[in-house]
Amino acid sequence: MPLTLAITLVTVTLILGVYLVWTEGRLERLATRVQGSWSALDAQLVRRSAAAGELAAYCRRHACGDVDLAEAMEDAAVDAQSAGQSEREYAENELSKAIRAALVALGPAGVGESKPDRLRAELATSATRVGLARQIYNDAVRDLRGLRRRRIAGLLVRRGRHVSPGDFFEIDDTALSLAATSAVGGQD
Repeated sequence: MPLTLAITLVTVTLILGVYLVWTEGRLERLATRVQGSWSALDAQLVRRSAAAGELAAYCRRHACGDVDLAEAMEDAAVDAQSAGQSEREYAENELSKAIRAALVALGPAGVGESKPDRLRAELATSATRVGLARQIYNDAVRDLRGLRRRRIAGLLVRRGRHVSPGDFFEIDDTALSLAATSAVGGQD
């Protein structure tokens, strides 16, 4: 009987140890995924604000559309690029509002290969990529938070070796869809 008990204890300890190591590795991989997806989202946000700023500067210089709205979009793009981590979501939402207002004022895109049409297409592409990168980032945060809520993983997290799962990043996506439809709108 004592040999069976010893084998059972060793087996249970071994299984628990393997599970703890696997869970620790999974926490690390998910934390790395959150950090990597934030970097990708940040890059796409910078690309979107650069595209919006370039379109706004062009429209302001060449008086296409409402110049005041172009200036507002350009200012919002600069603010979004210079915003700190805590103000980033607000600044990006303000940029989305400015993009939406400026694109509505500009009207539908033309079918030609003019500079404003190319800038709109670039803005639409970057807006689509922002939406995808934001979804990937939020999915990674959700997965890490879900794992951290489990009992064993929670004990590992309390040991203090793991970073915060991060916050969800929510921005107004209506400007993103408007940018995509306005760039394609004139090509039907």
